[in-house]
Amino acid sequence: MNFILFLGKTTSGKWAILFISIGLGISLSYISLFCQGYSMTNLISIFNSPDPKNGLALGWANAFQQLGMFGLSWWLLKSQFPLLNRSENKHYPIIISALVGMMWLILSYGLIEFSSAINQFLLELNENLQNWAHQKELNSWKIQAALLSNNQGWGLFQVIILVAIIPGVLEELFFRSILLRWKLQSLSPFWAILINGFIFSFIHFQFEGFLARWMLGVMLGYAYWKTGKIGVSIAMHVLNNLMSILLYIFVYQEMNFAQDHWIHHPLAILVSSLFFIAGWKGINYLWRPKGLSS
Repeated sequence: MNFILFLGKTTSGKWAILFISIGLGISLSYISLFCQGYSMTNLISIFNSPDPKNGLALGWANAFQQLGMFGLSWWLLKSQFPLLNRSENKHYPIIISALVGMMWLILSYGLIEFSSAINQFLLELNENLQNWAHQKELNSWKIQAALLSNNQGWGLFQVIILVAIIPGVLEELFFRSILLRWKLQSLSPFWAILINGFIFSFIHFQFEGFLARWMLGVMLGYAYWKTGKIGVSIAMHVLNNLMSILLYIFVYQEMNFAQDHWIHHPLAILVSSLFFIAGWKGINYLWRPKGLSS
């Protein structure tokens, strides 16, 4: 263990830890499936045509994969980066900070969703790229749909754990508490947060919603950088995932809104954009350095 911690003090060592974590995460996902009674011969079939039961199994496999990839790398690297220095800024209790961040997310949700429409428009400019992105999306959503089909009782409880809580916690520990602080060592906050959001979106390998996820990643990174509290971005991330679950199960039965949905109405977009700007300005004001009036 001391050797691994020592390894993390160098750039190449940090990358080595990341690759070790990726390998462990992939191994844990397959071990999870084997422990649930699946064999190599039927793995292909459940990936191609998963049912609700298989969806839960794949959900748990993904949770163990994230535990290895994100959890282990955070645990081994968290001491290698200085904590965000917010001593010169105003402090608020974690609950207040989280509520402000979550309200910003809720009020900006229409703008985030509209960015998916922009994303779709850009993909339509190149038919080959659009078909490729759509096929990637279909492969992913087959599994997601099977998982989200568990919409009652114990199944729904597992879905909330697997889709909202575990990714919301582990992805924030990795992308914000590790990668963002890593980038802040060499880049300005603007570029560090922008690149961090890009990596966050890219690693999901779902490109029809790339811009929406990029925007979400930027919001999460900005909230963490401003408040210095990882609990704020975790609360926002969990809320975003939970809203997606509830909208899918109880309202839309699909993760992407129809093009004629009210959320794409110009007035709704304008209001959501204004809320986004107001929330950004509000966070910037609340966590301004002490003694400054703006």
